[in-house]
Amino acid sequence: MAVSTWEGDRMARLEQSLVQRRGVTSTYYTYERDAKITAVGYRPSNHRPSPGIKLGTSIASKGGGVTCVDLFIDRADFLAIVLEMFSADKRATMKAFANAFLKHA
Repeated sequence: MAVSTWEGDRMARLEQSLVQRRGVTSTYYTYERDAKITAVGYRPSNHRPSPGIKLGTSIASKGGGVTCVDLFIDRADFLAIVLEMFSADKRATMKAFANAFLKHA
């Protein structure tokens, strides 16, 4: 997964990830082709008592316009995410973690 800095922020844009959606009763997914997915770490605040990661995107609204969607992943859920990453592709996960350690050493 390619990650690049987005417009000078510390926010990363996930270049190879996709957004797809469907209604609860729908059988088929549709892809949000122009969706930009961002990832950023956040610190504790009044609304989120522990640090974590926020994934964000925006999608077209059914009635026109745009809906912003943010997913807050609490640090307590990091292990579950990492285990799923290892399950999906152990070698790529190890390489990503090694590169992250080198970048933040």
